[in-house]
Amino acid sequence: MALVWFLQQAVTVGGLGAIYVVAPLAVCVVFLVVAFPRKDPAARRRLTAFLVALPVIWILIGLWGQLFWCDWQHTTNQCGPQWKQFGPDVGIVLFLVTAVAFVWRARGARRFAVAYTMVNAYFVLAMSVLSSMAVTGVWL
Repeated sequence: MALVWFLQQAVTVGGLGAIYVVAPLAVCVVFLVVAFPRKDPAARRRLTAFLVALPVIWILIGLWGQLFWCDWQHTTNQCGPQWKQFGPDVGIVLFLVTAVAFVWRARGARRFAVAYTMVNAYFVLAMSVLSSMAVTGVWL
């Protein structure tokens, strides 16, 4: 259930309002639809693995935060070993490497790849911040 809460916090920007996310994401989604490679089946085939991999990375970051959530109100000691805090950081690095490979490999669909990467980058950053706060027990 924490993953759903993380998504809700990412979309409402921590209570500021969904308009701060919906407007820029809507522009990116419109650009995605316009830039999608319709005529080149080879370009679409090259995109398939990355279309799945980029969202999987931010979902795994959110699940990491859910799995190692530190409830600081009910825990008297520290929240756990240091290695638990490296998950979101490794997720960001993995996302960056995958995103660069995605844009490089998407010949004929680079505009689409960049827009798709930007949409997923927002969720990676939001999930990383929320997961880091959940794992450490230090909330902003």
